[in-house]
Parts: sequence; structure tokens; C-alpha cells
Amino acid sequence: MVLHVRDLALALLRAGHIPIVYSPRRGDIAEELRRASVAVPESLAHMDAAPDVIHGHTQLETMVAALTFPGVPVVATSHGFASWQNAAPPQFPRLRRYIAVDGACADRLRLECAIPEDRIALHLNFVDLRRFPLRTPLPARPARGVVFSNEQAYPHIAVIESVCRQRGITLEFLGGRDHQTDDPGAALQDYDIAFAKGRSALEALASGLAVVLSGPEGLGPMVSSEHFDVLRPLNFGLRNLRAPVDEATVHAALDAFDPDDARAVSNRLRREADLESVVAGLVALYRVVRDEYGQAPSDPVQELRRSEEHTSELQSRETISYAVFCLKK
Repeated sequence: MVLHVRDLALALLRAGHIPIVYSPRRGDIAEELRRASVAVPESLAHMDAAPDVIHGHTQLETMVAALTFPGVPVVATSHGFASWQNAAPPQFPRLRRYIAVDGACADRLRLECAIPEDRIALHLNFVDLRRFPLRTPLPARPARGVVFSNEQAYPHIAVIESVCRQRGITLEFLGGRDHQTDDPGAALQDYDIAFAKGRSALEALASGLAVVLSGPEGLGPMVSSEHFDVLRPLNFGLRNLRAPVDEATVHAALDAFDPDDARAVSNRLRREADLESVVAGLVALYRVVRDEYGQAPSDPVQELRRSEEHTSELQSRETISYAVFCLKK
């Protein structure tokens, strides 16, 4: 999620907007943003003027920003299905759109969080093509594989290792505590096939690798042109991991390796999931929300009552700080 906010803020900056990223705790990403001239206040009291739109990514920080700037419309992104911090944004009168990054998140907002259909906006995850260049064409047979994930201490990894060893594929690791890199786009250039899900799968596909969807939850297919229209709206994520991770299913997934089709998938993804085009859609949404709110502002008393209810909900939960960004013209 933090990388999502970073990429979005930098794309907005390149498009001529003034993104302001709020994070109570700074880290490496905050410093990277500041080096790019994006303001990263640790307190919203440091801002001298209200933004045009607030775009939240976790419950607590979204509410802090909304209450700090009354009269500013809010949108919030749901990044996952299970985590309460980022999956279920607060129900708040001024929060005019709930952005889902895939169909599963949209379903959760609608079926579990009681968000009306007309307030849910589906904006699929993106990839910054500047960070993930396209590798040279794949060989006829994969020789080097990579588990591209932060989840590398799970039993399914041993099964994948065993099958790759049987097929003469060298398997390495990228991501997680022990295999971090500051430039995953460059690191992926050395591999032919990736085992990944979600954002990692998206980035590996954009880099030109063949991708088998996998995670602790289960195994998905090799991403292909045939399956793309089903897998992409689900973010190559949780709902795609329906098969058990055993040797038979991993062998079957690897049997589907087709370097020409993998290239076609990569080319399509780079056309459809480019960060710059996705951000253009989000900016259009910001403008719609701002215009809607200007015509029908919410009741301040109702806002205060709902914020008190939300505060009570948070008291029993463990809070964690992530970024919310506010956008000025």
C-alpha cells in the first residue's frame, strides 16, 4: 500500500498537481517523496491551507484528515479483503467514493460493509512502467524462476522448489525480509518465470516474465491471454488461488509455459495497467466528487455523530499508520 501511495503521488506530481502525503511516521518512502519535492507532513496542523480532495488509504488516517479539513470531499481506497485497516474504509457522510482495486474488494465493500453500489468505484491496480522495463524475449524453456513475494516462509514454497528442481529450473527469491531490493524492476530482468500474486504478479507480468499465480492460500494458473480477462479484474490475487499447491498442480501450471503468449500478455498489461492512464482516471473521479459535494454538502452534525461512532469502533482495534494524501490544484 505504501508503494501504491508513492507511485500515485509521483504520477500526480508529473501531471502538474500538488500531492501532499500525510504519514505520522516517516520512513524511506517518505524521504524518497521529499527528494522528489512532494511534501510529507507528520502533522496535518503543518498545512496552511485545505486541499481540494482527500484520498485515504487506511481508516485512522483517513478520518484524521477528514476531521482536520471540514468541507473537503473524501475518497478512500480499499486495498485488500482481509485487513481491517485498509480493506474497509469508514462510513462517513463526506466520503463520497470507495475505490476498490479489484472485484473482491468491491464485493466486500458492497456485501460486508453496506456501501451502496453507486458509491463504489473500481480502479484496478497499476504498475509504474518507468520502474519495470520489459525484459528481452523469453527462451523456449524457462531456466530461471523467482518467488516474488513477501511471503516466503510458507509450506507451498517447498513444493514449488521441488518441482522446479525436477524440471531443471533454478529457483531464487525476491522480496521479504531476507531478499529485499531497492530496484525490483532491474532484478526481475534476470528471470524467465515468476511465482507471485497481486501487485507482485502485476509487476512481473509488466516486466515480461511468465507468471504462475501462487501464495499460501493456493495456486492459480499460468497467466495467459485465454485467462487474462478473468484474472486481471481480480488483481491476480486471492480469488485466483483456487487449487492446492501440490506437485501435480505446479507441474500442470508450468506445462502451460508459452514464451510467445507471455509476451502478448505483457504487452497488453503494459497498455492497460500503465500508472499514468490509471491516474488520469482517478483525477477525473476527484473532479466528479468535488463537483458533487459542492452541489450537495453533507450535514456537519451527522459527520460529528458518525466520527464519534467510528472512534468507538477503533478503540478495540490495534491501529497502524499509513499514508493518506491530499491533493491541491
